[in-house]
Amino acid sequence: MYLLVERRGMINVVLHKDSIPTDVLQSYIHSLVLAKNTDEKRSLHSESQSWMDKQYEIFLQKLKASGWKIERLLCPSIIWKAHWMQGQFNEKID
Repeated sequence: MYLLVERRGMINVVLHKDSIPTDVLQSYIHSLVLAKNTDEKRSLHSESQSWMDKQYEIFLQKLKASGWKIERLLCPSIIWKAHWMQGQFNEKID
């Protein structure tokens, strides 16, 4: 429900128009993990995805155990969201 784009040390997060608060939280944490790895010359996206696959659920469980409500974020609303489609298309889309 989000895309991460790293350019010259800056990480941009693009949220899908149907993203929900848990997607926003996940994209934020994922971008932090990606940013941490930008100093090291490794495969940034695969390293950050590996961390997310192994640690993100544990992180969420610790938040919940501490009383955090992750289903609702108390941050400003996100005005701009993108819409992308998946799959094969045989016709041109304008």
